[in-house]
Amino acid sequence: MTWHHVLLFAVLLVPGTAAAQLAGVAAPAWPPARAAIAAASQAGGAPDAPGLPPSESTGPGVTSAAVPGTAGAYAAEAAGAAAGSALGFWLGYLNRGGCEAEDLQCVLRKAGSAIALGTAGAVAGDLLAGRSADTDPSLLGAILGGVLGAAAGVGAWHLASEELGLFHSAAPAIITYSLTQGLVTAAGSRLARALH
Repeated sequence: MTWHHVLLFAVLLVPGTAAAQLAGVAAPAWPPARAAIAAASQAGGAPDAPGLPPSESTGPGVTSAAVPGTAGAYAAEAAGAAAGSALGFWLGYLNRGGCEAEDLQCVLRKAGSAIALGTAGAVAGDLLAGRSADTDPSLLGAILGGVLGAAAGVGAWHLASEELGLFHSAAPAIITYSLTQGLVTAAGSRLARALH
């Protein structure tokens, strides 16, 4: 097994595992709902959470409309981060013109700007999606996840296109990069929020 396989394994497995672990760790973000869920679990009943309609607060299985579950929070933030990463990276990628194939400095500068824009887009997308879904995203966690996600995205791009030969065009490579960065960014945000 080479380092490429280890990286692919980490990219594909770690965010899902982190989300599964967080499902048992993270508490709902809204304190009155947290108290109502705890009371319902202890009493075996299904009291209404204060301030929520009965349809959204009926006991231990409170729906995600009232309090986003950890898996739902992770999915919402990952979708926003992946979309932001794709948009930012694509904007940087469109600006790649003007470089000769042999001008490595120019190519690296353009690639660096695409990665930086993708990372900024992933963080912004995570925060916007998280706030709109009321998941209480972590800014620090999203930033750290975005930076780690950029490295994981470049590794996934290289692995899928160069090592495995799955594709040779830009569009699937950018999708691979963006999905990887989005998953890792959201995992960073949710993990930081759970530890806070």
